[in-house]
Amino acid sequence: MHQDGEGTLIIHGENESAAEISVSPASLIGVTERCNAFFTSTDDESQTMFVIANWKFGAIMGGILSCLTALYVVGYSIELVKRVLFRRR
Repeated sequence: MHQDGEGTLIIHGENESAAEISVSPASLIGVTERCNAFFTSTDDESQTMFVIANWKFGAIMGGILSCLTALYVVGYSIELVKRVLFRRR
């Protein structure tokens, strides 16, 4: 784990190659377990794995998705109220 609050998962390949993946320090242990399960899995269907690089990304994307969801619910509610009010006249 780096001093700036980011964890790094290093995956070593066959021919001395390595890949460094930034991972949130809070989920580093869980991601390590998921990676081990991913690499030892015989299931050919899953070829990708998504990890959150750090807490900032998770917070920002969570905030954006929450705002979009709230906007959708408000818009749908307004349209529903309009339909109910105009149907009765």
